[in-house]
Amino acid sequence: MKFFIYLLRCSLVLFLTLPFKSFATHNRAGEIQVEYIDNLTCRATIITYTKTSSVPADRPQLQIFWGDGKNDLVQRSNDKVELLPNDIKKNIYVMTHQYDKYGNYTVSTLDPNRNGGILNVNFPQSDAIPFYIQTSFILSNNLKNSTPKLLNAPIDRGVVGIPFKHVVNAFDTDGDSVAFRLMTPLMNKTSVVSLYEFPDRIKAGANNKITFNELTGEFTWNSPQQKGEYAIAIQVISYRNGTAIDTTVRDMQILIETISSPGLLPEISTEIPQLLEVKAGQEVFLVLKSKTQQNPDGSNAVKQYKVTVTSGAFEVANSKAEFNNNKGYRAITTDTFRWKVIEQHARKMPYMVVFKIEDNTFDSVGIVNFYMLPIKVNSLSSKIQEFDNQRIKAYPNPANDAVTLDFEGEKESAQLEVFDITCRSVFSTRVKNQPSYNLKKENVGKGTFFVRMYFEQSDKMAVQKVVFQ
Repeated sequence: MKFFIYLLRCSLVLFLTLPFKSFATHNRAGEIQVEYIDNLTCRATIITYTKTSSVPADRPQLQIFWGDGKNDLVQRSNDKVELLPNDIKKNIYVMTHQYDKYGNYTVSTLDPNRNGGILNVNFPQSDAIPFYIQTSFILSNNLKNSTPKLLNAPIDRGVVGIPFKHVVNAFDTDGDSVAFRLMTPLMNKTSVVSLYEFPDRIKAGANNKITFNELTGEFTWNSPQQKGEYAIAIQVISYRNGTAIDTTVRDMQILIETISSPGLLPEISTEIPQLLEVKAGQEVFLVLKSKTQQNPDGSNAVKQYKVTVTSGAFEVANSKAEFNNNKGYRAITTDTFRWKVIEQHARKMPYMVVFKIEDNTFDSVGIVNFYMLPIKVNSLSSKIQEFDNQRIKAYPNPANDAVTLDFEGEKESAQLEVFDITCRSVFSTRVKNQPSYNLKKENVGKGTFFVRMYFEQSDKMAVQKVVFQ
């Protein structure tokens, strides 16, 4: 029996490493999440998005490599198979593993084939390129670390000539800070995909450029120029006390269509704050309304929209956020987001709420746009009980090189800290008994920031928005 099991495992390994042409169009996207259970035990969740019509290549089980020299066959959860539009199938595989010792590990899985026809991967034979995803993490008795949950699906749809946007929206249940990196997809642990081009190299030009925000994970492509399927990969990195403690590689796919009159990106007319800071016991409430747009074909018909939302606020154990919307497309959306925050929600990093608005350009999906709302939840036990935002002035604002922060003539010691729009602290200093402070662009960089000052003697805080061009 042991010999038979050995042969079975060896046969599977051989199967997974041969690029069989008969199984030649399969994987679209995926990632691996690792959850700390206790002591030396972790649970890995592999999420893949495959081509539904590739029945011969369907994978009821995958091989998972734990990074400690051991591997297992993990069965797909039959109750977690989801058939999606556009020939997409979502698969989830879950398994628990106990390590022999603490250390740094990389959990991975490999499948011999991506789906065929990806324009920027070994075109036209992308199905000959292996699909490989991995997550690296530190397992420590003192760390108790789980990797982030990636809340927005790794497949989105766009249109030729219209800016394409995607937001990962990574929620770290441990409250660690998260950063993002755009990277070349992998084909194994040590090699990137051969003959890969970033999407904006397909029909490259001035009107075809990709930008990526490493703080928010927002991918913008302005604009796709050729219909087809594209692959990108994003690293999601968690930091604790300034040290990287885990890295997830998300491999994702972009489906670009062409239509005769694409129109404009859908918009939410409600003003969404760049940052919302609340204390336990307060309630966040937003009414989200779509901006009415006419059909680009010149007809009197009005486009219809639907709004969805992802956030760690829906992942918390108690007092979860609520989103009330009428499912389906409507000419005017009036959806509501409500969240009663409690003491257990207080944490250093903000909860990112990502609203996705989608029009009815296609039958099942349409052109999408994203809006982000960082919500910082403070504890009731915080020393700071009162805001005095009139106490700090900033000029010139916006500025090119430096902003003068004027404290209205007060000579009171204060703690000054600067945050970017994701609430990541980028600069801090102590101001001692002086009426103003000169904040330089070289200290924080280009962009929009929030200066927070805590005045020690009066026990008050002031927040001022500043912009460096």
